[in-house]
Amino acid sequence: MPVAIRENLEQRLRRFVRRYRYRGDVHCALCGAHFDEFVDTGFQSPLTISRNIIGMGPAKDMCPVCSGRARTRLILLYLQEQILSQRGDAEILHFAPEYPLQSWIKLYPRVSLTMCDLMPEVYDLIDGVEQTDITALKYADQSFDLVICSHVLEHVPDDRLAMREVMRVLKPGGKAILLAPFAIDGMGTDEDPSITDAKERERRFGQSDHIRIYERDEFVRRVEETGFSVRLFDPYKEYPALAKEMALNPLELLPIAERPKALS
Repeated sequence: MPVAIRENLEQRLRRFVRRYRYRGDVHCALCGAHFDEFVDTGFQSPLTISRNIIGMGPAKDMCPVCSGRARTRLILLYLQEQILSQRGDAEILHFAPEYPLQSWIKLYPRVSLTMCDLMPEVYDLIDGVEQTDITALKYADQSFDLVICSHVLEHVPDDRLAMREVMRVLKPGGKAILLAPFAIDGMGTDEDPSITDAKERERRFGQSDHIRIYERDEFVRRVEETGFSVRLFDPYKEYPALAKEMALNPLELLPIAERPKALS
């Protein structure tokens, strides 16, 4: 048996075993597992403390079975309550797909899910991830009802071009979920694609493959400058009981960008 196939099967078996090893009162909306508590993930750094960055620092929010994070459950809540409950079918493009989220989406038989990434070879557990660059998507104009792009744009040198590409492949009135680590300190976005030193990137942006830290309000303005209308989906305001049940972060809001129904 080829090594890649064997490793894939071994990882799937480990997830299966974890599902039955962990039992408790806490429920993961992504994979359906029950366990005693979410587990710790993320890391603390001077940057996450000084800039109060949401989506990067330490949190006790990861499912021990599927490794789903609070941010992924946040996307699930939005999809469940405001997209798939209102329409049974949808053409969805999922850039950099998270394993538990794409598995959950596939439970909807009338949803067509296209998954893609710049480096599809890294997805051991997900089949069918297509290779494409988010700044030069290979898909036709107006192909999708929804684009999911979570924790991607902070890696992309020309993020405005990526936003325009997302706009291009969306149908009129289509929506894009655009999530990234966000500073909420009001001190603006810090970015410099010319920095290549890993340690300096970690110091400035929190991770060696990041080239910016967005300030959330400034990020919204940048997306709006692309031509989208943007709203921040607040799960505790709109679905407080579900948000608490899913153990979402009260400070994490989900940017929803909508392509105008008619472009000028």
